[in-house]
Amino acid sequence: MNIGIVGYRNHSLKILNILKKYKLSIIVFCYKKKLINKLKISENKNIIYTSDINELKKTNVIFITSPNTTHLKYIKFFSEHNKYIFCEKPPCTNYKELKFLKNLNKINKSKIYFNFNYTKSNTYK
Repeated sequence: MNIGIVGYRNHSLKILNILKKYKLSIIVFCYKKKLINKLKISENKNIIYTSDINELKKTNVIFITSPNTTHLKYIKFFSEHNKYIFCEKPPCTNYKELKFLKNLNKINKSKIYFNFNYTKSNTYK
């Protein structure tokens, strides 16, 4: 199985460290080209770092661990490419984005999992 990770800090690193244990092929996407060389701290040959989002089309599963405001952009992109998506944090940041998610077809909806910790949210408080 090929795994893609969108993001390169905090949650991304936690997920990457978990996935490394399973000897999977992993592609980590960072949109900042200048950071790619700094990120290549692993000797693991199963991990590829890239600033080309199209490299993630080779994967089966995508972990979206980027800032909240970028989630919908990546969900749209990967839904079009028939990927299973695990999205950290809230799925969207406004009603327009929520409406888009609500109107996704059942097949795409069934391939998206949101890992939102409700007890840490302002809504819960």
